Amino acid sequence: MKLRSKLALVAAFTATGISAHGASVLINNHSFETPTVAGDGGFVASGAGTGIFNSWNYVVQNGTSFEDFGIENPGGAAYTGAAGGGTPSGADGTNVAFLNQDNSGLFAGVFQNVGVLQANTEYTMTIAIGQRLDRTNGSIEFGLYNAATGATNIWATGTALATDTEVSTVAGSFQDYTVTFTTGATVSNDIYVAARYTETGANLIQASLDNVRLDATVVPEPSTALLGGLGILGMLRRRRVN
Repeated sequence: MKLRSKLALVAAFTATGISAHGASVLINNHSFETPTVAGDGGFVASGAGTGIFNSWNYVVQNGTSFEDFGIENPGGAAYTGAAGGGTPSGADGTNVAFLNQDNSGLFAGVFQNVGVLQANTEYTMTIAIGQRLDRTNGSIEFGLYNAATGATNIWATGTALATDTEVSTVAGSFQDYTVTFTTGATVSNDIYVAARYTETGANLIQASLDNVRLDATVVPEPSTALLGGLGILGMLRRRRVN
């Protein structure tokens, strides 16, 4: 094999062989199917304050009216495909979550600790964000945070690793959005997934989310990948000599 071909093979190994297959990270009640809620508009809600509600921590800043985190089984007037307890378009299962906040400058948010932050790992968070048919939804800020175990307000005590703010562009449907963050060799504390809606004064009141997912892919340090590539080159040299 010519030297150019050998170097190309090593480069390919370094570019594509440095990461293992991603693994899904467990998120409890990831699509808000607990509890069972009656179809066509049934819901349960947390109220304002902080706490844990159906596996999710919540922070709902207390204003004068209409603020909570809830889980609903919406009807067809809200989402395409949701009539009669059906699955809203782009969602997972029959239930979705909502974040209500009717007070300008305040937010309603949910988050969950999904384990110890791992070194040399690429984390990819995916979330479905909805746009209702019967009203205009607000945008959701979502992302990955780093904080100590037991955080009760990730936005006050955590460090944002990667965030984005999005809302579905299709009325009556949920669309997937993604953020990615890769850790280095030194890490500490835990990793959290989080989403919140902040009322900006536009009086949109509500944002909707569903099907929160997280994948983790181990990414070896560059020196490890280079050593692997050099090892392949050495094997090719020995084969040529023999």
